[in-house]
Amino acid sequence: VSVRSRPVVERFEAKVWLPVLWVGSLLSVILASLWPETGGVDEAMKTLWWNVVHVPAYGVLTLLTLAAAAQRISLSPAQSLALTLVLTLLGVLLEALQPYFGRTADLLDAMHNLLGALLALGVFYLSRWWQGAHHGAG
Repeated sequence: VSVRSRPVVERFEAKVWLPVLWVGSLLSVILASLWPETGGVDEAMKTLWWNVVHVPAYGVLTLLTLAAAAQRISLSPAQSLALTLVLTLLGVLLEALQPYFGRTADLLDAMHNLLGALLALGVFYLSRWWQGAHHGAG
């Protein structure tokens, strides 16, 4: 691959892999949220583990969603916030569905989902600012 065609290849790879990663992240969050709990895990460890996992899971899902959407359209702050809130609502819906899958719904889990999504929104805009501030520097 020549140096001249490299940006084209990188854009193609991002257009292919970013949606694949997004779908994988979305499916992982849904499956992890609705997979029936099994016994044998210490309750304190399970609570600690799931509380820790909610923030990065929704952070990654939100960041991938915003990045994939930004590839296709110029996202306004309102659109970015709306996507973030939709993902948070997905988390609330999944929590509400958990009792039907042998799980326990937990408001604290939904709050961790929101925290992860909002942190990702902040990272997304910090990244955009950084790219804009340093775009002409090189």
